[in-house]
Amino acid sequence: NKARLKSAQNEPAKAIEEFEKLATLYPQTPQAHFELASAYRRNNDRAKAESSLTRTLNLDPNHIDATILLAQITMERGDSSSAISMLRALLKKNDQIPKAYLLLADACNMRGANDDVVAVFHQMAAAFPRSPEPGFLAGLALQQAGKFAQARKEYESSIARDPHYVRTLEKLVAMDIQEKQYASASQRVQKEIAANPSVPETQYLFAQIQMAQGANAQAEGLLSKIIDTYPNYRPAYMALSQLFISQNKPQLAIEKLQNILARRTNDLSVLMQIAMVHESMSHTNEARDIYENILIIDPGFTPALNNLAYLYSEKLNQPEKALTFAIKARELLPADPYTQDTLGWILFKKGDYVQAAALLDESAPKLINEPEVQYHTGMAHYMMGNEAPATVAFERALNGNHDFPGREDARRRITMLTF
Repeated sequence: NKARLKSAQNEPAKAIEEFEKLATLYPQTPQAHFELASAYRRNNDRAKAESSLTRTLNLDPNHIDATILLAQITMERGDSSSAISMLRALLKKNDQIPKAYLLLADACNMRGANDDVVAVFHQMAAAFPRSPEPGFLAGLALQQAGKFAQARKEYESSIARDPHYVRTLEKLVAMDIQEKQYASASQRVQKEIAANPSVPETQYLFAQIQMAQGANAQAEGLLSKIIDTYPNYRPAYMALSQLFISQNKPQLAIEKLQNILARRTNDLSVLMQIAMVHESMSHTNEARDIYENILIIDPGFTPALNNLAYLYSEKLNQPEKALTFAIKARELLPADPYTQDTLGWILFKKGDYVQAAALLDESAPKLINEPEVQYHTGMAHYMMGNEAPATVAFERALNGNHDFPGREDARRRITMLTF
């Protein structure tokens, strides 16, 4: 317990010292060696971690966590073949380990074996016949490979297992929009809204369909309603701000929002929209002042905390202030991928790559279509010398034509990694 406490308190050297004592006192206890390996791993000492994991598996060949961690480390040093062998052997003994399938798919992806990646998710689907996740992941792999018709089939199989699985619904709607099948997209989303009217993601999808058709007034009304009902749902803020910018009338947008504010004093959602429009116009100080005013009204309003952290880090060059706001946002919404990304990137810029990577690794899978988040994750691993996960993250960041800060840097670094 003392060793785990040191680890939790971000004291890796002391944690290692305590775990080494435990491993010496209990040399035949697999868990003692596994905990020591995990501590070495957190301290970025892969060689010692691998040695302790080998010891763990000699004592207990069926230790699931040790096998998975050893496979991860093996992949980090570029040996995807050994990782694949380990993980396939593990799944042969126990096919109910979701994390093993995900890691095996990543190992196959490292080899550029897209068909093998899809086969892994098919195997996962057979092991978990009620889960929509394998079909979603197979569709994602096929879509990234440009196999859109096959991807759609996988997404349809996923949604058939769970009609309310939003991640798959988002993909199918995006494909419908891309193919200009607006009626099909609307039908999907309206059916889900009728079944689950209190889910902001599906209402947001309906607004996206309106925007894709150029129905800006309808989209604006839908997004405003989402923000009013779900003030912590950040994508709606982003979409509404982008809608205003796309109309080339940011100042008019601010005036309209201020008219609403005159009727609804201290409306936090409206203040957030005004601040974000100022951000889009590079009015950094005005945006900062509004965010800080929001926090006077509600010190725990997470969107303002998170956006302030970003401004102080990226625009105002005040990293300590940025860190304070980011930590508070993370404490209030620990599982939110945006707060994870913001805090992770601030820690990265302070040189704390281990803690940054831990947070960004949590954020990246939840924001798979956010290239900047994938870039942040790639950079954290790149700076630690973890070439395999860095390469995967950079590839995800560059998948598609989306522009983002760091795109050219990601392209340059992935060229170096694959040279």
